[in-house]
Amino acid sequence: MAKFEMLHGTDDLIAELGEIARAQVAREMLRESAPILVTEMKAKAAAHQETGDMVESIKADPPIATSDGISCVVSAKGTGSNGTRNAEKMAYLEYGTYKQKATPVVTPATNAAEPKVHAKMQQVFESRCKL
Repeated sequence: MAKFEMLHGTDDLIAELGEIARAQVAREMLRESAPILVTEMKAKAAAHQETGDMVESIKADPPIATSDGISCVVSAKGTGSNGTRNAEKMAYLEYGTYKQKATPVVTPATNAAEPKVHAKMQQVFESRCKL
């Protein structure tokens, strides 16, 4: 069954249009800044590559709307040539195993990328909002 919500007056319309515009700007900010984190993660993971499968699989998903707002996931995708999931390999590096000491990749990459991501997001915001 279809459900329609009615907007009451121009104030509601302006508020609704504002929400749409904010979501579009947020998606653009994430699309533009995600490659920065991808580059940092690949650089940190490269020191641990055996086949290169995991490093090459690090990608950003398109921004999506969630209950918490707009988000974008950067992670290792797919499986390596040996059949092990690349995200699983990344987790082993990040947290270690009972046989292997942790050699974090995600945390240092995130810390290194954070100021660059913030700057890029600010740049996109200002260009879209003409500040």
